[in-house]
Amino acid sequence: MTGRLLLSLTAASLMASSLAASPELALVGDWRISRELVAGNTAALTPDEIESLLGAEAHYTDRSAEFAGVRCERPVFDSYHETSDNLHQLFELRFEDLGLSGPDVLAIDINCMEPDVEFLAGNTVLVAGPNRLVTVVDGVWFELTRK
Repeated sequence: MTGRLLLSLTAASLMASSLAASPELALVGDWRISRELVAGNTAALTPDEIESLLGAEAHYTDRSAEFAGVRCERPVFDSYHETSDNLHQLFELRFEDLGLSGPDVLAIDINCMEPDVEFLAGNTVLVAGPNRLVTVVDGVWFELTRK
């Protein structure tokens, strides 16, 4: 039993150090937009546009990003820690409004370096947990769950 515990702790430690070195690894995988969370003070989507995003998929690797059918083969991932206070200054929302907790969360901005991809929706992602992301599209916040 001690060997298994040591192996589990070693694996968790390696995963944590990999995530620290490459925060975008928290995004890697297949995701589905599961629900609308809240419309911020800058919301610009119509109810029909919101409805059309529900159920859409996102797929992230360390070399590509795809959100709701728009694919980027040359993303640049910029990570930082977002705080509830800063979120409130930008969007007049608090972590509680998005189902987030703690003093800060890992945030990742995805910038597409391809000239034919004008904008990748959902390009700011808050990592809410290993199976939950939160993103904003034109001022409307959505939850993504791992598929």
